[in-house]
Amino acid sequence: MLDAIKDFIIPPVACEPFVPPSSAEALAQTASLLQSVGRSSEMLVCSLALIKSYPVLSLKEVELVSAAFKCAIERQRTALRFMKARVLRDDESPAKVVVQTCEADIKGICEDALVHLPEMIEKLPPPSVDVSARVLLHSMIGDHYRYLCDVSTEEDLRHKAEEAYNTAATLAEQLPVAHPLRLGLALNRSILAYEVMKSPDQGVAIARLAFDESTVHLDALSHADKKRAMLVLDRLRENVSMWTENDELIDDEHLASAT
Repeated sequence: MLDAIKDFIIPPVACEPFVPPSSAEALAQTASLLQSVGRSSEMLVCSLALIKSYPVLSLKEVELVSAAFKCAIERQRTALRFMKARVLRDDESPAKVVVQTCEADIKGICEDALVHLPEMIEKLPPPSVDVSARVLLHSMIGDHYRYLCDVSTEEDLRHKAEEAYNTAATLAEQLPVAHPLRLGLALNRSILAYEVMKSPDQGVAIARLAFDESTVHLDALSHADKKRAMLVLDRLRENVSMWTENDELIDDEHLASAT
């Protein structure tokens, strides 16, 4: 069974230590190539080296770092969910050791992100010039505090996540309603409310509002942004459907009993 997740929890063995290139252009190209083959650790090294070489960051560089952290953390979160399910089925399972390893890796990645992301904010142009990168970075800070909530019992983590998301939401008001960054932020905020803050009504309300407001404005987006927005809208719709499924069943049972 462990073979099913070995790609998530066992990094490939490297013959030699990875040494990133020195020029900014080569770093960007190498990071993109590493992303295409799923080498998240090396991609993250290149991405962080790249941003240090720029006095001012653009959305392009921020998106590269975002992809690197996302690739690194999602592998561990997938493995953690899988192994936690095994522990639930068998409390004596050796999977507990793997759970602890995944949790430690997630903490390490999140703590690393929460050092670098605020530093990147300091290198952004003013919001009046470009607010998109600033929205993404504050949203990423919220994401990594939210991920920490899955592996830590520290009470203030959820509030730090909420604070970062609220900051991002205020900035995102300058973006079009259907902008994929604004929709993605709404998706993450709704997940925080529903799953972490244990406020299902709030989570559903955030997701529904974002979906309802944006669907009539999709045609105003560029083709690329519209395609990205549609993907987020699918996630919002799926979550609302899943989160309200029990409510609908209760309503149906109540109606049946009344007739």
